[in-house]
Amino acid sequence: MTSPQDAGSKPTIILIDEDISRLRTIEGLLQQEGISSISCQSGQEALAAAGLRDATIATMNLELPDIDGLLLLRRLKQEHPHLRVIIYDARQNIPEATFRKASAHAFAALGRRSGRTEMLLQVHRAILAQLTSDKHSLQTELAQLKSDSPAAGSEALPAEPHTDIPPKTSQSDSTRVDAAQDGRDENWFRNLFQSSPAAILVCDRDGRLLDANPAACRLYRASRAMLLQKSILELILPEEGQFKLRYFQDLFKKGQGQFEGVTGARHKGQVPVDVRAKKFSHDETLALLLHIQDISVRQSLQKHLLYSTKMEAIQRLGGGIAHDLNNLLTVILGNAEFGLQAAKPTDATYKDLLNVEDAALQARDLVRQLLTFSRRHDSAPRLVDVNEVVRTHVQLLERVVPDDIKIETSLHTGLQHVLADPGALQEVFMNLSVNARDAMPNGGRLLIATENSNSAATLFQGASGPDTPGQGKRLQDGNFVKISVADVGTGMGGDVLPHIFDPFFTTKDATKNTGLGLSVVYGVVNQHKGSIDVSSEPGDGTVFHVYLPAVRQSPKSEGTSTEKPPAHGMGGRILVVDDNENVRKVAFYILQKQGYSVLEADNGHQALDYVRTEKLDLVILDVVMPGLSGPDTYAQIREIAPALPVIFVTGYDIHAEIDTAQYPGVTLLQKPYTQETLGETVSQLLA
Repeated sequence: MTSPQDAGSKPTIILIDEDISRLRTIEGLLQQEGISSISCQSGQEALAAAGLRDATIATMNLELPDIDGLLLLRRLKQEHPHLRVIIYDARQNIPEATFRKASAHAFAALGRRSGRTEMLLQVHRAILAQLTSDKHSLQTELAQLKSDSPAAGSEALPAEPHTDIPPKTSQSDSTRVDAAQDGRDENWFRNLFQSSPAAILVCDRDGRLLDANPAACRLYRASRAMLLQKSILELILPEEGQFKLRYFQDLFKKGQGQFEGVTGARHKGQVPVDVRAKKFSHDETLALLLHIQDISVRQSLQKHLLYSTKMEAIQRLGGGIAHDLNNLLTVILGNAEFGLQAAKPTDATYKDLLNVEDAALQARDLVRQLLTFSRRHDSAPRLVDVNEVVRTHVQLLERVVPDDIKIETSLHTGLQHVLADPGALQEVFMNLSVNARDAMPNGGRLLIATENSNSAATLFQGASGPDTPGQGKRLQDGNFVKISVADVGTGMGGDVLPHIFDPFFTTKDATKNTGLGLSVVYGVVNQHKGSIDVSSEPGDGTVFHVYLPAVRQSPKSEGTSTEKPPAHGMGGRILVVDDNENVRKVAFYILQKQGYSVLEADNGHQALDYVRTEKLDLVILDVVMPGLSGPDTYAQIREIAPALPVIFVTGYDIHAEIDTAQYPGVTLLQKPYTQETLGETVSQLLA
């Protein structure tokens, strides 16, 4: 038989088999002949590889994971008529008739009921025959093969029955297969070692490095030669303590192990890694293969998940507390207003009732701040006096700042107002203040100042933005309220400043800080169409400047029931639905005083009975009720009386509980409400 080296051209052979070990064995046999090949483990890979211009031969196992072998055979012959296909039945379980039918469409079908080694040798010989012979000489070659082992035939030779006696394989052939497989395996694993995206180190029992792949060199920022001069004890530190040699040798005894640790891999610090160790034989020496995976991204995501879980728990707790408090405040505020209306300013109890009403209004605002802080819903902006927000913040801040930090304020007396969410501003102040506190571990001075400004820096954009913090800042004209938070702490260098607003970035202990505080500040300021700037130097403290667009209009006064008379109704029949009796009674008396006829229901089912039997002009419906909820009750009301107006009220955060897009015709009212707010809402709907 003519050697393929004498044939001149050496085209690529396509090998198609889902079994990688069989593919590597055939590849090894072909490599001994100087023949290149492409391995495909699926039909799709094979169809793609067949498009190569120099691919003229394909070998194929009839059983493939993604396509029927006969279908693939037909497609190969149709799309690539020049391609000659050698088929074989690796599992030897294809019916005889099917195998014969396949041979009519293939160049040759080999390996029926033969041993694994013999089958692979037959494939190898058939490839050589195709490369060195024309069609007639190939038939001769196949006839010679059939004298050694049965075959299914070829396009020119009819299929013959296969014998159940497997042919003998010569010792030299078996040796060639074993050698090819061993050599190919070694090459395959070397390729995996070199191309692995994960760092891999090999070391002996004493911890000396024997090998390192390119990914390890990238991780440690060192050449392979430099790494091989080091001990594994210098490169990996488990989190549970120093990586002692005894710990390392225990891995040899166990044969394998896994741990998480850190590695001094980058010039800016250590990298958290997951290490999986496995003992194996390396050049006849016992060695340990260490698969090292950078898990910094995973840990960041875990911290983010933990933060999100905590925030979700705060959200649920805050929502539940707010609901109960708002129900209580509705009763307190309502009865205080009733008492004020019944009393005279000269009465001894009148001032006391004013104090009760004022305290209830302050408590209402605190509950709203709690909801805004705990729930990350869209902001509810209103005209705000920033100085008042700062004063409230300082009262809260004094509880979390140690005594050795002095809190000072410098608040401009003629400060303009801003359109903002007070709770969101509190969150900005709290995050900036906590950062300042942490920057002064030995005490110091924290200053919060406000002033009017005619220009503001563009929104800080970090390293990727057009401006460097503190240098070349672009200014925009307009009226702004400027808020400054300054400390005399440790300060920050130029390598840190561009990243301070990045999520998860922190210079603090990663176990005690999520790195999300300043990114939240950035988001809130951006949401309010403002800008933020920072200046800092190591050892000289830090100053944050927040600029918010100013509004010349003064905020609307909340007032009390005595400052503005309650709205008077024009008549109408109203149903109040609430499972809290005291809240229901407050609404009843407010509406009755304003001239409405009022019915009460303590659950959704009773409310539906009234809707069916009574002529109603309006329903005031609590959102959260046991049994039939407010939204479920509303859905059934719409079926009974589609045009009946409905007001949703709740002690929870109404913006988070109600999706206005689902209830386009519903008016929303947040508890606690006053006589004025309830009366105005009702009169607008019934006007």
